This record gives sequence, C-alpha cells and structure tokens, in this order.
Amino acid sequence: MPTFGDYETVGEPVATRDDPRRRQPGEGSSGEALDEDLGLEFLEGIKQLKKAHSEGGSCLASIHAFGIAATGAWYVTDFYPRNTLKAWVARHGSVDSAAVRHVVYSVVTGCLVLKRSRGYSHGNLKSGNVFLVGKPRPLRKTPLHLGDPYPAAPLQLSRLDADDRHSPGELLQKVTEARDLRAIGELILELVEGRLVQSGYDYNYPVAPSPAWDRLGRDGERWRQLCNRLLDPQLSSAQVNLESLAKEFRPNPVIAKLPVILSVLGVICAVGGGVYLASHLIKQSSKQRQETREAKRRATLEIFDSSITNANKLLEDSNYSLAAVEFQKAVKLAGELNDTDKKKAAEQGQGHASMLAQAKAAGLVEDEIKALEEALKFKQDAKVEAWLADARRRKEQGDQERTLAQKRSELDKAMADGERLLGQTNYAQAAVEFQKAVKLAGELNDTDKKKAADEGERFADAVSQAKAAGWAEDEIKSFEEALKVRKDAKVEAWLADAKRRKEQGEQNRTLAQKRSELDQAIADGNRLLGQTNYAQATVEFQKAVKLARELNDTDKKKAADQGQGYASALAQAKAAGRIEDEIKSLEEALRVNKDAKVEAWLVEAKDFQTADKAFTVARYDDALKVCDRRRGIDRFEQLAQKVRPEKDQLNAVTVALNAGQYDAVLQAKNLPAKQPFTEVIEAGRQEQGQLIALRESQKLTNRPAVLAGLEKLKQQVRDKTPFAELSQWARQQQPVTPPAANKGDSVKQADVTRADAQLDLLEVWLGIDKKNSKGISEPGTTARAKQLPKSAVVSGLLPRIDVIQQVYQSTGALSQQRQQRIEQLRKAINNW
Repeated sequence: MPTFGDYETVGEPVATRDDPRRRQPGEGSSGEALDEDLGLEFLEGIKQLKKAHSEGGSCLASIHAFGIAATGAWYVTDFYPRNTLKAWVARHGSVDSAAVRHVVYSVVTGCLVLKRSRGYSHGNLKSGNVFLVGKPRPLRKTPLHLGDPYPAAPLQLSRLDADDRHSPGELLQKVTEARDLRAIGELILELVEGRLVQSGYDYNYPVAPSPAWDRLGRDGERWRQLCNRLLDPQLSSAQVNLESLAKEFRPNPVIAKLPVILSVLGVICAVGGGVYLASHLIKQSSKQRQETREAKRRATLEIFDSSITNANKLLEDSNYSLAAVEFQKAVKLAGELNDTDKKKAAEQGQGHASMLAQAKAAGLVEDEIKALEEALKFKQDAKVEAWLADARRRKEQGDQERTLAQKRSELDKAMADGERLLGQTNYAQAAVEFQKAVKLAGELNDTDKKKAADEGERFADAVSQAKAAGWAEDEIKSFEEALKVRKDAKVEAWLADAKRRKEQGEQNRTLAQKRSELDQAIADGNRLLGQTNYAQATVEFQKAVKLARELNDTDKKKAADQGQGYASALAQAKAAGRIEDEIKSLEEALRVNKDAKVEAWLVEAKDFQTADKAFTVARYDDALKVCDRRRGIDRFEQLAQKVRPEKDQLNAVTVALNAGQYDAVLQAKNLPAKQPFTEVIEAGRQEQGQLIALRESQKLTNRPAVLAGLEKLKQQVRDKTPFAELSQWARQQQPVTPPAANKGDSVKQADVTRADAQLDLLEVWLGIDKKNSKGISEPGTTARAKQLPKSAVVSGLLPRIDVIQQVYQSTGALSQQRQQRIEQLRKAINNW
C-alpha cells in the first residue's frame, strides 16, 4: 500500500486534488522543477495552517504530517465522516438563523486565527474547505474546521509586479481579507438558498428578497442585507471587516453559561440552603437580563448611528443604492428602538437615496428628471439641484446635440471598447459594443468600419456562445466559427482544450451516465421553467434532446423537444423588444403547452398592445382605461405616465380654443404631432385669422362687413368670447329703428336661448354643475362637456360672462335667478 511519512493507506485513495494554478513550463525550465515549486508552495500553506492550529486555532483543521512524494505534495489531517459544508448544501440540509450565525462566526474566527498567526487571513474560503466535525447533530451545534488556506510563499511574492513588491504584506492582507469577506457572503447565500455557488455568474447582485430568506423569520432581511454588503464589489474594509463580524456574531456568554448556572443551583438546593442562593441568582439573572437588554439597546443605537453615518458617506460618494440599503437598515433599527423621530429621519434618507439610485440608473432622461424631483421632495440638496438642472438641460438639448462628429467619436469609442473587452475576455459585453459600432457605422455610411465592427461582433458573439456552451461539441463549433472570422492564439488554445475534453468525455461517458444526465437535464429544464429562467431552461432541454437522440429514447426526445420549443418561445417573449414579437412568441409557446400563467401573460401583453396603439393615435381615455385596469404592472404604469401629460396638453389647448384664446393655442410648445393636436392648431389658426379680419372691419366702423363676416361663421364659433364681443358691438351700432313686432321678439328669444346655452356650458366647465345634469356637449363636438382641469386659465371667460349679461339686459331677460347664476360664475373664476 502507498506510504506517506509514518502513515500508510489502507486502500485506494478516496480523492486526489490537483492544484488548479498549474503553469506551462517556460523556456529553459523543466516540468519537474515547476512541479517541485508548486509542491513547495502548497506545503507552505499547510505549514502556516499547522502553525496557526498549534497557537490555539480551534476552528482550523489539524495537520498530523506532510511532505512530497513521487506523485506530488501530501498532508495528513483528521478524517471527517460528515464531509464538508458543500456536501451539506448539496443535500439541502436544514438551516435556520442560528445555524447561519454559527457558521459565520466559526468561519470568521478561523480566518482571524490565521490572520493573527501569519499576517493575513484564509484567501481560499469556500464551502468545500469548511469541514463538519463530530457526530451527526444540528448545524448550529456542529463544530467547523477550515482547511486548504491560500499560501503566500516566497515563490508567489516573487511573481508580484515591481510596484507591488514594496509592501507585499500589506497588499496580501487586503486582498485575502477582501476575498474572504466576499466568500462569507457567498456561504450565506448557499446556506439560505440551498444551492451551490461556483462563481459570481451564479447569482444576481444585489440579492433580491425571496421565500428562502423569509424562512429565516424576522432575521431574514438582516441576513440578506449583510449578504449584499459582503458581495458588494465596492466593499470597503472601513465598513465591514473580519473583526467587526466577529464582534457582531460573538455568542452571548450569559446565555451560553446559563445551563451550568442552573445545574449548580440545583445541586446547592439539594444539599441545603439553596433557597436564598436561588433567590439571589434569580435576582442576579434578572439584573443581567436588564443589563443585557440595555446593552442590546446601546448596541442597536450604535449600529443605527453607524448606519446613518455610513449612509451619508455613501451619499457623498454617490453610491446611492448602498446608501438606500444602509438607510433601510436604520429604519428597521429605529423601529426596534421605538424612536419615531429617528425612524422618520431614516425613512426620509431612504426615500432620498432610493430616488437618487433610480435617477443614476435611469435609461431615459425623463425618468432621471422624475426621480431627481422626487428626491428633492425628501431633502433639498444643492448637488442634486445642480444634477436636476443638468438633466433638464440635457433633455432640452436632446437629439440636437448629437452631430456627425459625435457619432464618429461614439463609433471610435465603441470599437476601442470592444477591442478592450476582448482583451479582458469579456466577450458578451464586447459583442454589445461592436453591435453599437455596426449601427453607428451604418448611419455614417462608413463601409470599412462597418465591416470591421461586424467581424468583431461575430467573433465576440461566437466566443461568448462557446464560453456559455453546456456541451463540448457546441463549444468546439462556436470556437471554430470565431476562428473563421479572426485568428487568435488564445481562442486556438481553448479550441484545442475543448477538443481534448470532448475526446476524453466520449471515452468516459457510459450509457448509464447518459441516462442519468438525460433525466437530470429534463428535471433541470422543468425546474428552470418554474423559476422563469427560460433561456437556461432552453439550454437544458436542448441538452436533453441530444442525449435522448444518442440513447434512441423517442418518448423522452419528444418531451425534450416540446420543452425546448416551449422554453425557447418563452425566452424570446421575455427578451422581446417589440410587443408584437412578445405576443407572437407567447402564442407559439401556448401551441406547445397550455399553461394558465402563460395565457395570463398573453392577455396582459395584448392589453398593453391595445393601450399602446390607443396612445399612438391619441385615444388617451381608452389607453388610460386599460392602464388603470392593469395598475401595479410596471410597463402599464410607465405608459400611463406618458399618456396623462399628453391628455392634459390636449385638454388645455382645446379649452383655450373653445374660449377663443388663440395665442395660447398657437404659442403652445412641445405639442405631439398627432391628429387631434394638429386639428386644434389649424382651427385656432383659421379662427384667429377670421377674428383679425373682423376686428379690422370694426376699426373702420364697417358694421355691415362685421355682420356679414359673423354670419359666415358657425354658431359655436360666434358664441366664443371674442366673436360674441364683436356681435355685441354690431348690435350696439344698429340704428334705432323699431323692427316689426313679431320679428323683434324672435330675435330676442334666439339671443336669450344662446345666452342660456352659454350659461349652462360655463357652469359645467367651472364645476358648478359637476354632473352635467342637462347633458351639455362641448362646442363643435358631440362629446359630453366636462369640468376644466385645475391647470386651465379661466380668467379669459370673464368677458364672455359680461357679454351674456349684456344680452340678458338688452332683451329684458335678466331675471334674479339668472343674475345669481352669473355672480356664482364670477365667484368660481375668482376662486379657481
């Protein structure tokens, strides 16, 4: 049997570990020398672990022996039959708040022991390096040991850049602690959500609320906020560090020793004389509880003050999203303190920071302006006011500022960013930049740059697909497509590695493995469908289709084909940029599988299409009716925010037209180029021209021309204030010749009837007859008249009321009731 020092194996090795940091030997060096370097580097970390454990590291794995054999470096530690925390997560072990607290404190304690012993913490922290000690028991009572810390041997320090070697200890301490803090955040995420995290691509930051966090009870939100702080790419050690975590999660010594105290109390009582001592201990315990509560309140207050300070500093640093998180934490702490003033201040800060975060992340300048205006409602701030002024300026300038030179500059920047991202192996984002460059080059008619950008996009897209491929065959195909576009040594090396892995994989995979993988792929596809992760579900079903074809399993191939078509259609619907494409994809999905949730989604999409079309043709009431029915859904809320301002604009210019305020109609700015607006503007332009001509005749005292011009107008135009005033002037200029009795009575009656109709309309407009009990229509339309919006200018209606009163006086029809109605109208205008 193989022998390692004083230890001999009793069978085949359970597992071996190959160092992933293996490098290719350079010119003038041998592979054996390189392996020896790596072995020494590995053993340096083991020596450091052994030293730290001997200095009192209760949370570290013990090292019994280590050395280098012909097969590589080795070390001997305790056997852990319960395996690691990774295995616990993989089998979905139960986790509560106390278990998470115990894991965090144990891991932090082990990291601090290493930091005190060698000057820096673990550096290689993950669930696979956290061992479960002892017999089976709940996780919150299970001792934990850390293993495999990251070494920092002289060999590694020699690889640092010249600028970093002047203080390697300080640099290494910061880097390892930052990695460990992020790893602790990922450990919390794994424990709570019950899934393994391989990299930062396995989760979204910030982590959103979910039922998994709710299962932790009232502590769930606190754990989620801590997890987000630790996963923050801009985390500062001044905000969170290993020492602060150790202090925060250190077990309460009073609670820990309470069973011992009670046991001693029982023995003393049994011997005798225990009554007094029990009373004394109970009083002492009560006093300790009071002191504990007071200490907890002081600690809560300190955390509250720290959260407010951190939040304000984050605001100064323009890190608004994290500032909102800190203010949210402060709101909760203020609630625990039962301090309404502190809670109100924290809530205002949270609202202010949240709005600024929305403004910073806004894709449209209109959304940015709205968020900044909301932020200033919470708190007046000169910097935010300047920001708002700049946003308004940018909105006003809009597309006018984008000149041909700017587009060329944007094209050059997009090309440069694409090449830079290729060098950083960020191929997905590089494809986005090249796609942007293709569009700009097309607009500029630059064929050379368009060709280069198109090649860059195809290259980046192919490599990105290869990196995301679930199968080596797909990976190879994508790499080969990329190399057809551009030769690249790095991609050629990846292609060679993928071909090697494919060859090995085909040799290793058995029929049983393929069946297991097929079942797993179908199960994963259905699970991802339930999580609405349709794109990844498509990948899993695609994998299942291929496996079923290789296994000649027609039933499962059919099921996988249907799953792939269904998931693909839903993924396309979710990613659709146009509502028509979304509806088309949803209908395709329902042809594959009838699902109530997707049917509801389709109904919602069709409702949005209806509302959007109504908005496009200026049927604002129809659009708002649909949006109100779908209140609470983001895209309907956003559409309603577009509809209401345009509707108010249309109402305002319509009211101005009906009141004869033509300057207000023709000088209105930023009106949409939609048919109702163009009709109002054209009507205003025509009526203003007619009014100008009539007033010219009035200046010449040409009464017949005025009367002839008025006669040509429609009745609803003649009833408007400016034309009614001209009509009144013409009547006053009429020679005093008594008309025939019957004809005079009919003329007077017609004038009184028109005046009554105008009086009824004004009472509806000014809100006196809010229900429009007489069914009055808007002038020139069949639409039922409504109260004017509060933003309307109604002072222009006063001359119209004067004309109505003069008509009643000249015809002898000014009764007491009509006089009261006229006074009520004037009062409504004064109070508007």
